[in-house]
Amino acid sequence: PGVARVPQRFRHAGVSRCARLARRPVIEETPQVLIEKTAPPVPVRPRISERTVLLVASFGAFLAFLDATIVNVAFPNIRESFPDAGVSELSWILHAYSIVFAAFLVVSGRLADLLGRRRAFTVGVGLFTLASVLCAVAPGVGWLVVFRIVQALGAAILVPASLALVVEAFPPDRRSHAIGLWGASAALASGLGPPIGGALVELGYRRWAFMVNLPFGLAALWAGRRLLVESRAPGRRRMPDLAGATLSAAMLAVLTLGIVKGPDWGWTSPAVLACLAVSALLLVAFVISSRRHRSPLLDPALLRIRPFAVGNTATIVAGMGFYAYLLTNILWLQYVWGYSVLVSGLAVVPGALVAAVLAAVLGPVAQKRGYRLVIVPGAIIWALAYVWYVA
Repeated sequence: PGVARVPQRFRHAGVSRCARLARRPVIEETPQVLIEKTAPPVPVRPRISERTVLLVASFGAFLAFLDATIVNVAFPNIRESFPDAGVSELSWILHAYSIVFAAFLVVSGRLADLLGRRRAFTVGVGLFTLASVLCAVAPGVGWLVVFRIVQALGAAILVPASLALVVEAFPPDRRSHAIGLWGASAALASGLGPPIGGALVELGYRRWAFMVNLPFGLAALWAGRRLLVESRAPGRRRMPDLAGATLSAAMLAVLTLGIVKGPDWGWTSPAVLACLAVSALLLVAFVISSRRHRSPLLDPALLRIRPFAVGNTATIVAGMGFYAYLLTNILWLQYVWGYSVLVSGLAVVPGALVAAVLAAVLGPVAQKRGYRLVIVPGAIIWALAYVWYVA
């Protein structure tokens, strides 16, 4: 051991010289002692309980999804607040939010892994809350659409960061159940949003549909800053494929624009066909960029994993029906069946509450017995329930 500490040029100078060198004070110090004397102390990362992380992250997701359902319920009242604006112009209050949220969701998730999930969570909550207040005081439809875009950007930053915090906090054997509870908070928001929005609209003040986010947002911001610790993706941190991120955002924005404006422009109109064609070209460019970049936004290898591909495809199909249902069901209850705004909100609560409870209960079942046992019966029940609804 003494010889090992001697510089290379003295290794063959004889045992006596090596012994003298070994007796020097600096050589007698162990490496750990030298490190403690020369390096500043490394701060110990505090241990945050899994339950705390899940609670704070789920509250952030609850905030984002609560607003979506409240605005859907309040849309008829918002329309009455701007009698000079047409339906096509007012529809951008919803469309602009959907386009921006869809376009920046994946990009924000990668940046959260790179720059810090806690930081992304707090930035998203702060931006969302500030935009909500600006939406409440918007003097016209144009400004309201602009502030809704900012609000959607905050939600796109907030949602993936909150989910990443949950994934990071839980071990693999408990992660699926935690994600199920996180999803249950979104379902609970879908259930509480309509009656809250209906009650606010019944008060005759549409601005409260946005101001209700202020106390929830401030609470989530305080909890994120005080109760969470920073985490990032492991391994070497490279800047993600910014060109691919731009192409992805543009592709999703143009595709969503063509879909939401199809009924107004006509599905075979040149504008809609151009949107679909441009989105297809941007998708091809995004795939090429993902194959070439060292840190792609979406790793092509993931698409070759069958559960990943099938799961995302099923999520897209189910999401199309679910988010369409959130808006059209409220409009149907109010304009066709003649329900009041408050009663319409209360009418959709049972389904959302059942979804929240089952998401929490069936998570461990799927973990132990397989996800197919839960997904297939759930999809069948979902489809038959819509058939019953039509009848």
